[in-house]
Amino acid sequence: MLLTGCTAEGEPKPTPTATQTPAPVIPGDGSLRLMTVLDMAGKPADVSQAQVAGVELAVRELDEQGGVLGAPVVVVHRSTSTGAADIVKELADRSIDVVLWAAVGDIPEEITAVSGTTTVVRIGPAGWKPDKSFSARLKSADPGAISLWGGPEAYDTTMRVALAATEADNDSGSAVAEAITAVSSGGFSCVSFGECAAALADDASIVYAGVTGTGGLAQATPEPEPSPTKAKKK
Repeated sequence: MLLTGCTAEGEPKPTPTATQTPAPVIPGDGSLRLMTVLDMAGKPADVSQAQVAGVELAVRELDEQGGVLGAPVVVVHRSTSTGAADIVKELADRSIDVVLWAAVGDIPEEITAVSGTTTVVRIGPAGWKPDKSFSARLKSADPGAISLWGGPEAYDTTMRVALAATEADNDSGSAVAEAITAVSSGGFSCVSFGECAAALADDASIVYAGVTGTGGLAQATPEPEPSPTKAKKK
């Protein structure tokens, strides 16, 4: 009698090959929700204060342009002195999509383990001195800011997150995580959310340069092309 699915006695059984399934992109809920977690009490407190101002300025300007995906952006601010367990609970309670973390410093494992609905994006390292015009805009977000160092990078990082949600047409953390590289490494260099969003609507591949020239990233920005129509997505 022939038995299918059996192996002869003594023959090694084949080892099944493991296949990795990409993590699914979770649908958004229609509102991009951000949380900053910065050192508000230690030595970098002045930089953190400027970073909060940069995020607040970006959110205000996004909302003045109709928000992200047609809805206002929600942002809350927390200190790294807050316990990781408390932050994780609040991420769930507030349905936070993206955590904005400082460029340096360890991120607790409890927070990095939260995936799918929430992603962590580091704010680019401070290094760009804002000009007079942008300094005035930052000051309008926090007139009491002692220093503006780090504010431009926080502004640009927030705008990159907003553009990633726009590119993905989805505000969830998993969608932002998947799309944020696409808006940071394309062919057409744009400097504002409005310009970049218009290019995305025209199906262009963009690199957000922002106010810092690097989109808040510690890397050079490609030279801009004459027109977004010359950098179509494939």
